[in-house]
Order: sequence, then structure tokens, then C-alpha cells
Amino acid sequence: MRGVTPPRRRPQGRGIGRGARMEPLNRARTLAAHLPALKRFARRLEKNPSDAEDLVQDTLHRLLRAQENGNAPEDTKAYLFRTLRNMRIDRLRQAKPCTTGEPDAIASPANPEEQLYCSEVLATLEHLPKAQARLLRFAAAGLTMAEMAERLAVAEGTVFSRLSRARAALRARLER
Repeated sequence: MRGVTPPRRRPQGRGIGRGARMEPLNRARTLAAHLPALKRFARRLEKNPSDAEDLVQDTLHRLLRAQENGNAPEDTKAYLFRTLRNMRIDRLRQAKPCTTGEPDAIASPANPEEQLYCSEVLATLEHLPKAQARLLRFAAAGLTMAEMAERLAVAEGTVFSRLSRARAALRARLER
């Protein structure tokens, strides 16, 4: 067995690879470093601030449970953000889709990725002027230009130009 060297083994307790145990101080520093960005991400996904906090708490709980079981992720930040996103998708799957015919109620798509995007769009609508948000909701509900003009008591051309500006404003906010 000449010339064969045994594989190098990483000492236990170092690094953050799979199965490695993090020291409590390192664990706290790691979580503290990622917590503000994680909270911002959760608030972006969830319209309700308390739901966003719950999502962050559940994500942190899952990370700590994984670390206690000896399954610490190699990249803690990636694990946290992916887990938070997946938990949000799970919650969307469990939520019942909206089936009312109201223009303010938009039916939830079946695909979780689309649901996530729709929740971002709906959250962004909250930041637009009320008149623009209302027009976009009418359009999403499937109303024609004539129906929107009748409901708003304006000409169809006015609806067309206002809707165009509303779509541009929504697009600009989503690209931020």
C-alpha cells in the first residue's frame, strides 16, 4: 500500500459543513448577521407584518432544529432564504383560492411560483395611488374597457390612458 495516502478528515466542530456543530456564539453571530435581510425578504413576501414575523420565526426554528440534529447547512444564508421562500409557498398552497366575482378579489393561480409573484404584485398595488390600483384590479378581474368606463363614469379613452399609466407605475415599482 505504498503511495496511497488516507483521505484528510476535517476535525469535528469546525466550519459549517454538513454535520458540523456550530458553537453557540458563532451561531448567534451568524443569525444576527442574516436577520435584518431575512426580515426584509419576509416583509416583501408577506403583506401583513405579523405574518412576516411568523415566517421568520418559523424559518429560524427550522434552522436551529436542523443544527441540533447535526444537519447544519453548508451555506446558512442560502438555507435561511430558501427555507423562508419555501415556507411561504407552502402557506400559499394551504390557503384557499379566492373564488368571488368581486373586482378586488383576484383568483389565486395553481402554481406556487405564480402565487408568489401575484402576492408581490398585490403588495405592490398597496403602494400605488388608489385610483391606479383600482383600475389594475378591474383589469385583473377581466372587465372590459367599456365596463371600467361605465363604473368610473369616464370615457373609454380616459380609462385606456389611465390604465396605461397605472401599468407603467406598477412595472416601475416591481423592477425596484
